[in-house]
Amino acid sequence: MGRSWRTVRTGSQFLNLETIGSKVLKHVIKEVVATEYKGKPQLVARLDNGDMSVSINTTSCKLLEKAWGEDFDGWAGKKVKISKGASKFGSQNVPCILVSPA
Repeated sequence: MGRSWRTVRTGSQFLNLETIGSKVLKHVIKEVVATEYKGKPQLVARLDNGDMSVSINTTSCKLLEKAWGEDFDGWAGKKVKISKGASKFGSQNVPCILVSPA
């Protein structure tokens, strides 16, 4: 059995749409961790500013893959922009956090 998402979240503050607001944040990824949330796989980027983390959605994964390759271990040490964006969910665009190469 894989590691619980709870072990990743312990002691960590996750960025959300409210905390980002209209800002564009720039950070370096310390590491990317494969976790599970509600029984589904999820990638989480731990950032260079201490205990801050951000979930990486499929849209963001595709952007990061295009820039740095499919192996998410290689994303560590890379600079990213974190901003409010939109992602396709079914037939609708929904608000989300975008993580893209800086």
